[in-house]
Amino acid sequence: MSDSESNYSRRTYLKGTAAASAGAMVGLAGCVGGGGGGGNGSGGNNSSGGGSSGGGGELQVLHGWTGGDGKKAINNLIEKFEEAHSDVDTNFQAIGGGGNTNLDTTISNRAQNGNLPSSWADWPGNNLVQFTSAGLLGDISDDVWTKDLKQNYTKEAKQYSQVGESSKSVGSGPYVAVPIGSHRMNDLFYNVSVVEEAGVDPTSFSKPSDLTAALKKVEQNTDAVGLAQGLEAPFTTLQLWEVVMQGQAGYQAFMDYINGEGDEKAVRKAFQTVQNYYDHINDDASSIGFTQANQKFMSGDAAFVHNGNWVAGSYRNQDDFEYEKDWNNVTFPGTDDMYGMHLDSFPFPADGPAPEAAKTWLSYLGTTEAQVAFNQYKGSIPPRTDAPTDKFGPYLTKTIKEYSEVSQKPPTIAHGLAVLPDVHSDIDGVITNEFLGSGNLDSATKGMLDAVSGSN
Repeated sequence: MSDSESNYSRRTYLKGTAAASAGAMVGLAGCVGGGGGGGNGSGGNNSSGGGSSGGGGELQVLHGWTGGDGKKAINNLIEKFEEAHSDVDTNFQAIGGGGNTNLDTTISNRAQNGNLPSSWADWPGNNLVQFTSAGLLGDISDDVWTKDLKQNYTKEAKQYSQVGESSKSVGSGPYVAVPIGSHRMNDLFYNVSVVEEAGVDPTSFSKPSDLTAALKKVEQNTDAVGLAQGLEAPFTTLQLWEVVMQGQAGYQAFMDYINGEGDEKAVRKAFQTVQNYYDHINDDASSIGFTQANQKFMSGDAAFVHNGNWVAGSYRNQDDFEYEKDWNNVTFPGTDDMYGMHLDSFPFPADGPAPEAAKTWLSYLGTTEAQVAFNQYKGSIPPRTDAPTDKFGPYLTKTIKEYSEVSQKPPTIAHGLAVLPDVHSDIDGVITNEFLGSGNLDSATKGMLDAVSGSN
């Protein structure tokens, strides 16, 4: 699989993946005002519409976890909440679609119609500026963010939950959301039996190019491909590019990039390395998503997979696929002292239905009970520092420990923390059209630099 003909074939089919960017954010500035209760805009079964005043009414919560680890995690969380608050009338709705595409569209449409739900699953940080700049989120600094939360949440979880009206106000604005879990973006997962058969030692990797050599060796010595990848949405490539850049150029160079001061050589080199990896991915990558790619990894058809540690939630829920025996992980080469920062949260709308019930929901999310209920199945770790770890298993327990030990926590672009939604959308377009589409590293590099220029 590693001969020049196969490499050419892989690079050729990648050019067929150019499509509309999945998960592109829609700017919401200016949509506030005029006309509350203007329809769902989502095709969902929201029966109660407005009702934004008073303590009664139906708690409407939307999320995008419709299968696998996410479905089990959110269902467990909902069950625990309804047991603890049986007096709350609830309406939890799952909006499916890769990379939260359909959920994002639903929320955007409802925001523009003045009909946001009581809360919904979303990324905090810069991703929420689209809502705060339009006056769509309410301040929960006192009645939800109690002394308990402020003392026991991590510094980063608090920072990205405080969002004002611009990127510069992230970390200093009012509290508008409550994080439920944190994913690490810089783990590299490997199938133990495949790498042993290939004669590859992932613990020896020290730089991203070491992985390239390992992928070649896998394909020379086994029937597996080197790297499992699904390219239906651009985020899988973007998050890989991010971690490669961090591993090659370092933390500060990455932070300089997201702040609009990126180094052209570092951006290009990261693209070149990802392109080298893509000589060693599954032939159907352009037509599948990350879930199907992860299945290939679990079945032994691929040696490695890179993704957020939500994929490990699937491993934990899979019979006969044990940590260290069947799968294991290393920190992505070159990022040993980093935790790639990702957060899932639930925001509080300023004029959503059943606001007191929404505050009850958000307050519950901040409890150790809720964070254990959700994260033990999701493959994420609690943003509370005092959550018990006895139900998390050895992999997540190790991740929790490493979170407290690393020096650097670069925020993710692909999952909303690092840049504003319009910048994120532009970057997704570069990944889709220039890197995966034309394969032109000159235009891809220029596009990545242009996207962040003057953005922050």
